[in-house]
Amino acid sequence: MSTSGQGKVRTDPDGPSTSATIEEKHRRESNQVTSPGTYSAGSMIGIAVNYIVGTGCLSLAKTTGNVGLILTLVIMLLSSTTILILLVYFSDVLSRAFALVRAGWGPRASQERVREAEGVNVPTASTSATPSSSVTLELFKVDADGRTRNNEAYPIPDYHISNDIVLCLSELMRIFFGSPGFYIYQITNIIFFFGTIWSYGNVVASSLTSVIPMYLLPAYKAAGSKADWSSCASPNGYADYCVHSYWIWICITLVISCLLVFFDLSKQKILQTIFTACRFLVIILVIIITFVMYFIAPFDPDHSTLNKPYANTQVGLLPQGGSIAWMYVAGQFSSLTFCQMCHHSMPEVIKPLRQTDHKKLNSSIYITYAIIFSISLLVLLLCGYYFGPCSPSLLTLNFTEWNGRAWGADAVKSPNVAATIFGYIIRLLPPIYIITAIPINAITMAGNIIILFPLSLQKNIYLTVFSKLVSIIPAMIVAGFARDLGIIIEFSGLTGFIIVSCSAIMLIRAKKVCKQVFGTTNGAKTPYSTWMSLNPIIYTTLAICGFGFVFVTAYLIYLTAIGGSIPSTQCSS
Repeated sequence: MSTSGQGKVRTDPDGPSTSATIEEKHRRESNQVTSPGTYSAGSMIGIAVNYIVGTGCLSLAKTTGNVGLILTLVIMLLSSTTILILLVYFSDVLSRAFALVRAGWGPRASQERVREAEGVNVPTASTSATPSSSVTLELFKVDADGRTRNNEAYPIPDYHISNDIVLCLSELMRIFFGSPGFYIYQITNIIFFFGTIWSYGNVVASSLTSVIPMYLLPAYKAAGSKADWSSCASPNGYADYCVHSYWIWICITLVISCLLVFFDLSKQKILQTIFTACRFLVIILVIIITFVMYFIAPFDPDHSTLNKPYANTQVGLLPQGGSIAWMYVAGQFSSLTFCQMCHHSMPEVIKPLRQTDHKKLNSSIYITYAIIFSISLLVLLLCGYYFGPCSPSLLTLNFTEWNGRAWGADAVKSPNVAATIFGYIIRLLPPIYIITAIPINAITMAGNIIILFPLSLQKNIYLTVFSKLVSIIPAMIVAGFARDLGIIIEFSGLTGFIIVSCSAIMLIRAKKVCKQVFGTTNGAKTPYSTWMSLNPIIYTTLAICGFGFVFVTAYLIYLTAIGGSIPSTQCSS
């Protein structure tokens, strides 16, 4: 018997399971460079950026005014680095999960799904998840020096990530932690999608309220000469007629979403491409116009530097307004987590990556987050330092009164047609593209709800209808009462800490199991392992997420106790 790293491999009568078969399969997949079902690393970067960059980033600017420039940079670096590391872990976790399932470890349902999808007939193994369940498949046990020990055989780990099937995050949690892990993740994910739909409803209603006046509302007529529809650009200080208009738009959005949820709009590729372009167009326009306005006019003349560039003097190096203002740090940390995560979708993003580009997988994630970091930094610093802490939570609402050369009352006195059109475009595009994103997210949320029920009920038409409607209606009703987008994003980010932590928790478990199943040498690393996969780094990222979760929870409890947002002395004058 050979004592090298490539020991004897038995051919099983039930089907091929040799290393040669594995290598042949790898060569086949590597040759599928132009397969219509796969894409390049560059395409994956674009798709990942599209998944991550959303309307939530338009709520970041105000957090800079509350937190200050120095802490904004510190929190940005800390949160972005942590989220990046936790995303890189997914390639390692997926690789180990596929190898373990192929070797006969884990839930039988997952084993059968992978074998059926890949067309590989592997001998049926026990579902006891013990290292001895597939010892006939492969190598001799070797220690760290590569020597055999007691002639104990271990299976060959096949670490490649398949293009044939996706192991989604909920299934990965079931593989490594059984049903408890699966249900904990599913419930967390449902709460996360609830927050997402809640924020979408708020953006649609608040944007349309500011853009389309309803002068026939009884409350508006009753206000008489004091009525000013431009005040509806700030949801926190709504007049009665603004509140009534907001609720009307919430109801309209609810009805439209409840109709569209029964159509899978995610399959409308042309439509989704157009709306994706609209989303990026809004962000680019806001960033460019803000940069130009630095050298034209201040947003708030009463709190602005005297000379160009016109920055907001209320934005300090550290939080302003007393010690309680430091609680805003929690809000920004949570908002950044929510706005930079796509961890719940990462397995689906990785699946179509063609095999020849898998060596670029981790570097593609680095590039993705370099782009995300740049966009977030521009919104945080460029827009936050200009607009300050007293602007609306939704950045686009700042363009309610703008003429290209001034803001507020000065802009109203001398309107400009071109600037007015741009202002309308900037405020109208978010509700237009979000109105289709609501049913798409609701369908995903409904799927997470349905899977919690017994298998015999999961195809029940009444359960399907109920799940889709309950994914929309409660979130929309809550959006009618809670109109501060910043608070909504911060709440959603709370569940984000749990979701992004899943990859680190699974990696700890996966590394331990791989060493048991494949031996200390073959189970130690995968082709996707990096220095970030070291245990001290894993536990550090988990500690940061744990601190963030506790900090944000305390912050939200405090907000609930005082019945609203933290009182700010900066916006009183």
